[in-house]
Amino acid sequence: LQQATQRLSQGSKGVRGSSSSSSSSMRGTRLLWQLVVLVCVANGIMMAVFGLVHQQGGLSVMSALKQLEVEEGNNATMHVLFLTRCHFTPWQSHWHQADWNAHWWDCSPPRQHSEEAAFHSHPLEMLEDYVGKRGLPTHVVMFAEGQPVEVTDWLREQGLSHPLWEGWNGWETNEHHVIILGQPPQKSKP
Repeated sequence: LQQATQRLSQGSKGVRGSSSSSSSSMRGTRLLWQLVVLVCVANGIMMAVFGLVHQQGGLSVMSALKQLEVEEGNNATMHVLFLTRCHFTPWQSHWHQADWNAHWWDCSPPRQHSEEAAFHSHPLEMLEDYVGKRGLPTHVVMFAEGQPVEVTDWLREQGLSHPLWEGWNGWETNEHHVIILGQPPQKSKP
């Protein structure tokens, strides 16, 4: 009987102490909600940066190429060479033209050495090989920074040094600007 009485008195003390545990529980719930809000806000900021700003050049260049095609009105002869890193542009999700000729580096996984790596090792040989197999492109997409001098000289010699469009690619790489080069527009004679 004495043990039962002690348990009951301890239980009644527990009931009196329940307001402090309730207060502690509310603090824990408030802290949990603050943590959830913090995580959602941080994810929202990261989603905005990576979705709208991060390496935006790849998306922008595809829109610019579509616009150039409309302006030039010659989609059957548009031939684009991408001198960018592998998988820079979202090709199939943004462009569905069967008669539009384009080439970018093959960086398929089974290869030990990608075409991109070969281009950086021997740029002129790669360009000459490309032109020998596929012909001279009408447009070249490349980064404004970091191109070897021999590449810019070669493009100038081929008449492909006129900037048709320039876009921003983001601040996180040393490739801040993407440009589309081509031949200067022909002036129509009156």
